[in-house]
Amino acid sequence: MIDAAVFAKWIRVLAERIGKSLSAEAAAVYYATLSAELDTAQFETAMQRIFRDHGYATWPSPKAIIETVRPPKAFEAAAAWTALQNVIRLRPANAQPHEVRAWIARDAGEAAAVTFEAIGGLRRYLPANEWRLDEMRSDFVERLAEVDRVMGNGHTLPPAMRALLPERT
Repeated sequence: MIDAAVFAKWIRVLAERIGKSLSAEAAAVYYATLSAELDTAQFETAMQRIFRDHGYATWPSPKAIIETVRPPKAFEAAAAWTALQNVIRLRPANAQPHEVRAWIARDAGEAAAVTFEAIGGLRRYLPANEWRLDEMRSDFVERLAEVDRVMGNGHTLPPAMRALLPERT
């Protein structure tokens, strides 16, 4: 939840920068929508970036505000797939499936490990040709967000991996 005083400050600052105020009703909807997904620190970071970068005389959508501090899920899913592939490529030849699963959870997140198992895991991955790997990657990306939502996570990637994603500017 976003601190109400911080929210009000940034709404005033951005209104002055954009040249358009929000009605009380619109501000309440922005507050409810953004508070459901961001904490105060994330909101402040997002608003600082928007203040710096937003070049239009319109209010950014709540989605645009959220995406300044959180990459879109598809981007996270692609990064999780890459991390998962790196684990598999770098695993010792004699690694047991439970070890590989633990390494995937560590490097790509628990939701990625669960999703990978759900779409066939190593049994499907290891014998796959390039076309089948593309198909498996698509299955992974499509299902990861759902698995993540069911698990109740806000992000699919561990914080250390999210920190490696490029900053949106």
